[in-house]
Amino acid sequence: MSRRLCSIALVSLLVFAGCGSAGGAEDNKSMTALVAANMTDAMNALMAEYEKQNEGTDLEASYDGTQILYTQIEQGVEADLFLSADLDFAEQAREEDYTGSFEPVSQTREIIIVPKGNPAGIESLEDLGTKEVELVIGVGNVPIGKYTRQVFENAEQDYGSDFTERVTENVVSEETNTKEVTQKAATGEAGAAVVYVSDVTPSVAEKVERVEIPNEYNVPARNYAAVLKRSENPELTRDFLDFMLSPEGQEIIQNFKYEPVDG
Repeated sequence: MSRRLCSIALVSLLVFAGCGSAGGAEDNKSMTALVAANMTDAMNALMAEYEKQNEGTDLEASYDGTQILYTQIEQGVEADLFLSADLDFAEQAREEDYTGSFEPVSQTREIIIVPKGNPAGIESLEDLGTKEVELVIGVGNVPIGKYTRQVFENAEQDYGSDFTERVTENVVSEETNTKEVTQKAATGEAGAAVVYVSDVTPSVAEKVERVEIPNEYNVPARNYAAVLKRSENPELTRDFLDFMLSPEGQEIIQNFKYEPVDG
């Protein structure tokens, strides 16, 4: 073969390879989500179902306390979806132009859990301020910690203005996300813990007992989701968010003890 023909063949090969690379980029169907820890199980189920219905998609998620996820966004982490367990962080992400609009995708509320056998004898919210108990809650700058403190403050109207102070004296540990709080009670490291109803999954329910918080003191806790503006796959991410909001997606979420967002 002449040198000229070899050059033509080589150029043709490079052009063909380049086209293949471009097609590969277009076929990229991956998404990475930063998700509040309370949504771990529900999100795993949502992603599995979406991948099943959309062949070739690859969805991944990183789970942690909302404040930690937000810090990662500030530091420039590559991700496509942000799911916040706190309205303030969701609004801040929009104000800082990390996201556009955000939407509520699920709702839960708080509950007290104690280890099986209830060794501290906690039968009510009021007991957290009247009995000796090793209490574990979330730190004040995470959603579950903030909501827990709001519950205590709400209860002061009936349990006394010093109720929060008395309860706080029983706190032996403050955790950075709700899964860690739940684990403390499930393993018996805590005599009581305040978590979300949705944290009491079947595996956890085998190890703990529930103590309800009266509705008048409880705080509705919503999860909010938005597409990050730095997303490399905004169309796929938007489609997945739409799936979360669809009747099918909402049914999956509610299977994990979440309440309807309009409830």
